[in-house]
Amino acid sequence: MDKIQGLDVPLPGSLAKHAELPLLSHNLPAEFARLRAFLVG
Repeated sequence: MDKIQGLDVPLPGSLAKHAELPLLSHNLPAEFARLRAFLVG
């Protein structure tokens, strides 16, 4: 909400603790070979 509308809307405590966790996602191109290489290691 803050990035889109510039508003600082506080999250409930149960959600706020998760908002501080590091992201574990990876950006991969839409190519099967790259996905396979990532998964196989």
